[in-house]
Amino acid sequence: MADFLQTITSSLKGALSSFEKKPDSVIGIDIGGSSIKVVQLKKEGGKIVLETYGAVSLGPYADQESGQLPNLDVETLATAIQDVLTEAHTTTMSTGFSIQSGASLIFMLDLPHVKESEYAKIVPTEARKYIPVPLSEVSLDWWVVPENEYEGETAKRSQVLVVAVRNDTLQQYRDIVTAMPITSKLYELEIFSIIRSSFNHELEPIIVLDMGARSTRIAIIEYGVVRSFQTVNRGSHQISKTLATSLNISFDKAEALKKKSGIHESEEYPEAQKVINSSLRYIFSEVNSVLLDYEKEYHKTIGAMYLSGGGVNMPGFTDELRKEFKFPVSIVDPFAKTVYPDFLKNILTESGPDFAVAAGVALKQL
Repeated sequence: MADFLQTITSSLKGALSSFEKKPDSVIGIDIGGSSIKVVQLKKEGGKIVLETYGAVSLGPYADQESGQLPNLDVETLATAIQDVLTEAHTTTMSTGFSIQSGASLIFMLDLPHVKESEYAKIVPTEARKYIPVPLSEVSLDWWVVPENEYEGETAKRSQVLVVAVRNDTLQQYRDIVTAMPITSKLYELEIFSIIRSSFNHELEPIIVLDMGARSTRIAIIEYGVVRSFQTVNRGSHQISKTLATSLNISFDKAEALKKKSGIHESEEYPEAQKVINSSLRYIFSEVNSVLLDYEKEYHKTIGAMYLSGGGVNMPGFTDELRKEFKFPVSIVDPFAKTVYPDFLKNILTESGPDFAVAAGVALKQL
């Protein structure tokens, strides 16, 4: 599996992929819990151009409603990917994939400062304390953070960013590529794709909240380095499911209600506001725990929060976070680094958070 993690390592370092020749157009593919998103970009005249993008819901492929979390086999996933590529009128077979955070761990080790060759012995031993499965079941990679990218450390200690990805997950991605007429040399964790598409070397520590259908990712980024990362096993699907159960309505109606009213009061279902707020309390408490742990360890405060993922478009969600955490909260714009027709601006601004991962994977290849 070394060829898979080799591209993850380059992501950590911010290096370019090692293609012998860069393709004219590239596609980033994000396989989420409830949908697949694709973005096709090309470099033209020194600028990055958005050629096309698209998404497909996975529920119908298992005879379920849109927004559900089906467990699809490799062949069905390959079919769904081919469908969205066809519907988006993509024109290249050069692709990269994001790896779902639920199948990975990201953490920082504080280790003695040693020769680089010695980390191969030290890191697996120390990483074992953080990984809940045998090391034989994961592929492990790490990167020693340069001293000038953090403060308050001494030359006697090193900060090492470690990534562990389940081997069976990596094999699934390989099987998908094998089942399709595409080529892929890039497999990257979601959070690194979001960083690439949405940020520009921010100096102050920031927190990223990425709410997908299956789960919510919380990451603290400092000087482009992931200082803290946590996956919360609750996402936008859980909110719709709780609404459907509490209000005794269908899942489809709960999805529509969530997207229309969100945290705001609904005339038809006034109790929905309380149900959604209750669902969000757990996520907010997890965010607060991450913030407190970071501030305690690094003695720094967070300057801003950025939101990505389809779940953050829920009406009232951003305002609720601003009231909860008292610092600036913004929704990411992953298409800000690309050129596209003016008439798409409003559409891309609204749908942008859902495509932050796919756009980042595509940008990595250019």
